[in-house]
Amino acid sequence: MAARFASRNDDEIKRIRTDLSSRNTQKSNKRSTTTLKAYLTEKQQPSNFKAFDKVALNETLSHFYMDLRKPDGKMYKATSVENIRHSLAAYFLMK
Repeated sequence: MAARFASRNDDEIKRIRTDLSSRNTQKSNKRSTTTLKAYLTEKQQPSNFKAFDKVALNETLSHFYMDLRKPDGKMYKATSVENIRHSLAAYFLMK
């Protein structure tokens, strides 16, 4: 008789989660993390935000969202900032 519950290793779980996200979602997440890295580089801060503790990450993201501008220097629409915020949240939840 087959086992009722499957056993999955971490790599399989990560692959399945990645496959569940649409390509556009993955591109949005990548674009958001790239924007955050560019922000950190411009502000002369370490760009390895994955290594930040929770307090430092929270403070950094708070400043990032307030300072965020389009490449031409204009303000993003609120919905665009919200999209970036959700993309980064999804990125951090996946890691």
